[in-house]
Amino acid sequence: MIVSARIEDRLTLRWSLQTALLGIGELKVLAPLAAPRIAIMRLSRISESKVVRVFKLKAASLFVLVALSIFGCASRPVLRSTPESTPSKQNVSELVPTEFNFAKEFVQFLVNSGWTVQPVRPSKLNGFFTKTQDAAWIETDHGIMEVIFFDNDGDVQQIQISEEGSDIPNYHKYVLKLPTETRRIEASPTYFTKHRNMLIVTIDAQLNKSLNQLLASSQSGRA
Repeated sequence: MIVSARIEDRLTLRWSLQTALLGIGELKVLAPLAAPRIAIMRLSRISESKVVRVFKLKAASLFVLVALSIFGCASRPVLRSTPESTPSKQNVSELVPTEFNFAKEFVQFLVNSGWTVQPVRPSKLNGFFTKTQDAAWIETDHGIMEVIFFDNDGDVQQIQISEEGSDIPNYHKYVLKLPTETRRIEASPTYFTKHRNMLIVTIDAQLNKSLNQLLASSQSGRA
């Protein structure tokens, strides 16, 4: 009986050891299976934390950009269109003495057109026609001219200008006729221009050409 009891005890102990060993084996087997789950859980937690951080960083960046945009719009100066300034006209009063006020408009026209004009002086053609006593000697950067001013444009249009023959080379005889009078000019080649209420006289061919171009352009501009 004692022997059998010992045998049973040994068997029971062996069975207990085997069971314990089997339990340890199961743990060893289960441990590798559980490790990936724990790693996945840890990885998912890390990924979630990274996503949260990235989201927070993007949200903060977006907030900064919006704030900068608002600040930039508020601080940006408002551009307002300003009317174009018209070039100031030169006052020709000091170029035209009081006694030559009748020539002021014409001098102003020349200056506005870019011509340089010297102070107006008396003309030898003053009193050339009995119909008017207004004449002015005008010197410009294009040359010198003498201008006879009439009361109206019609008086100028009535003037008929012709040339008589001369035996002297480079000596010309010009006849200027009005319904009420006839006048003559004997000189070197002379150029006459009728414009509005003015009869413009010059011996400078280049000045005559430049002046007629200027008057023609002003007429086309008005048209």
